[in-house]
Amino acid sequence: MKKLLAILLSMTIIFAITGCGNKNDEKTDEKEPIKEEQQLKEDGTEDENKEETKEEKKEETNKTSTSDKSSNTQIKQPPNEETAPAVKNEKPVVSQDDNKKEELPEKKPDDSANTKKFIEKLKSSANLRWNICTTAEEMITGNVGNKVFFLMCNRSLEEEGSNKSESDGNQLLKEFVKNASSFDTAEEIANAVIKSPVLPFQPMVMPVEPGLLNGFDNNEITGFKDGVMFAPMIGSIPFLGYIFIL
Repeated sequence: MKKLLAILLSMTIIFAITGCGNKNDEKTDEKEPIKEEQQLKEDGTEDENKEETKEEKKEETNKTSTSDKSSNTQIKQPPNEETAPAVKNEKPVVSQDDNKKEELPEKKPDDSANTKKFIEKLKSSANLRWNICTTAEEMITGNVGNKVFFLMCNRSLEEEGSNKSESDGNQLLKEFVKNASSFDTAEEIANAVIKSPVLPFQPMVMPVEPGLLNGFDNNEITGFKDGVMFAPMIGSIPFLGYIFIL
């Protein structure tokens, strides 16, 4: 009996030990897939973390590149009128010598010199015997500014008054001087002159243009902007006058 009991106890002990071993194996088998799942999860998180870090790095590089580009574009852009610094309008320093030069009046052409040349041209070009039938005794010239008087006639326009102290032509010159400043055109001045009581006839007043004029042979008379001739209707009377405005 004792032997049987000892065998039974030994058998129970063996079965108990083998049973415990199987349970530990099952537990280890159960624990191993849990560990594997944890490792997979950890690996996945690591991969995700790596991907996230990569994406963050890309975003940072993109931001830096865009910021660099924007800074470059800002540097390349010219400054606007509003943002540009205001430039002070500094006045140039002018010396007293420069002011004196500016104050000097401009030189104007000498009208008197031109008038004298024009009168000399008339005198040198005129012919006292401009007509075969007539010959004048004197040539009378004068001017008031740029208005010129020219006349070829006898000393006396009447045969009885040949011994006058002053010629009739000089009296007509005085009439010209008296009326020249009162009128703007040569025709108006001529009409005022021929109203003188010295004239025993009524001359005609005719406008003339630069070129060949009666009494100057083949010499052209130029250099005037307005001119008239006054003369009697009868060509045998030695009387021929002009008024020019230069």
